[in-house]
Amino acid sequence: MVLDCILIFLLISDSNAKYPAWAVDGSKRAYISDSLNIIDTTNTLITSFKNYIDMPDWGSVDTNTICGSNGHFILIIHIKTGELDSLTNIEGLGWGWGVKWSPNGEYFIASDGSWFVINKDGTNKWYLKDTVKKRMKEYEKK
Repeated sequence: MVLDCILIFLLISDSNAKYPAWAVDGSKRAYISDSLNIIDTTNTLITSFKNYIDMPDWGSVDTNTICGSNGHFILIIHIKTGELDSLTNIEGLGWGWGVKWSPNGEYFIASDGSWFVINKDGTNKWYLKDTVKKRMKEYEKK
């Protein structure tokens, strides 16, 4: 992952670029500058979004969607249409924590100070620490 980020920075001429991300099929790259920029493999700008997110992450199933956080919201941007889906207000979700898509595209992992998993539709939020505590208690009973 670090090598991928370094490679993207070498390929991007924007000196303000940060938070680079490869699409899973390798056809596109995203990075944050004054906006979210999507470029192809020849560094040609495909599109740019002023709907600012931090730390973009590509959809693992659909390379035409990208997610990120924007204050208290997880945002999904549809690259081809420019449509924006905003998941429910997640108290404590802030800038700089990042949001990552699950490999099957059904969940997100994010942090509001503690790491949690939430369904793609914004329902069923559960904390990883709760699962670890539960497993530890089960282990201690043995």
